[in-house]
Amino acid sequence: MVTIKKDFLDVNPFSRPGTKLGKVKGVVIHWYGNPGSRAQANRNYWNSLKDGRGVYASAHYCIDQDGSVVQALPESELAYQVGSPKGYTQNALNKLSSYPNNCTIGIENAHPDAAGKFYDKDYSTCIELAADILKRNGLTHNDLWRHSDIVGKAYKDCPRYYTNNESEWILLKEAVRLKMAGGTASKPANPTYTVPPFSQAIGSIQTKMEMNLRKGPGVNYAVTKVVKKGTGLSAFESKNGWYRVSSGEWISGGDKYIYFNKKSDKPVVPSPVVPKKQYVYFPPKKGKWSVYPTSKPAQKQYAKGQINPDKFGGLTYPVLKDHGGWVFEISTDSFGRVKVYCHPDTGAITSWNGPGKWPNVQK
Repeated sequence: MVTIKKDFLDVNPFSRPGTKLGKVKGVVIHWYGNPGSRAQANRNYWNSLKDGRGVYASAHYCIDQDGSVVQALPESELAYQVGSPKGYTQNALNKLSSYPNNCTIGIENAHPDAAGKFYDKDYSTCIELAADILKRNGLTHNDLWRHSDIVGKAYKDCPRYYTNNESEWILLKEAVRLKMAGGTASKPANPTYTVPPFSQAIGSIQTKMEMNLRKGPGVNYAVTKVVKKGTGLSAFESKNGWYRVSSGEWISGGDKYIYFNKKSDKPVVPSPVVPKKQYVYFPPKKGKWSVYPTSKPAQKQYAKGQINPDKFGGLTYPVLKDHGGWVFEISTDSFGRVKVYCHPDTGAITSWNGPGKWPNVQK
């Protein structure tokens, strides 16, 4: 049961205009964008906007690290959650409205670091709360939106982790679907499975489009993974128009979705992964980059210093570990092994094919 504290914002032009919300057409998932932020603090920030500083922002619900919820606006009122000076995606215009704030309910989520993956308790609450709102408004899990789905990823990568990791977003939506059907709010888990020898395969598969893999042979089973168009798989069993692949997961066998060769003498064996060295380049005249201890999140309060590429005409580092969400681990002469946030918006440039002609490659 979700614990909700109602602490509505004061009516004001910048965060609670008091405008009546139209028919609800979707639920929008956000991240705070401020690692470690708490629900009450986020609500209080929105309320402080009434001082007239010119910032418009709010959402209906704020979820805390512990899974509790602060409700900042009644569901019957409009929130300033998906405004965009750059306009909206065509999909949002087609399915929502020309101004999606007027028909959506927003949920903000807490996360420990810049990668943006929600806290576990937040995640569970988000699923339960979203499922409840959707169900009450006669909607389905397909009416769940990321902020980035509405305004475009180039403008807002919110919620970052679930925008940058499509398969995680699909799993979240699937968890909401299961919750609406009476299931649990936890993440779908992959069962332990022994991979059979390829000699036992009954045929080979190639996907015609991006496809879901599921825990069982049917759409009522949870999505476990998403594979890209052109993915090669070996099939080991056929059931109700579905094929079991080497991982034990199932894929739809419809001609619309896959090519299937049941006469194959040589089942598809996955190509070996050839590791490519990842590098990150910090160009001059783009500012400085803060570095963080490897044991801490990439958050401002943990910064232990800065890289200043201006002194060297640019600096290039091999990436020792990719923590996700553009947080990379590198080794520096001054600070040793550290984390650094390298999103393209910061000016950093990443390569998965070596440093090329970048200058000052560090060892």
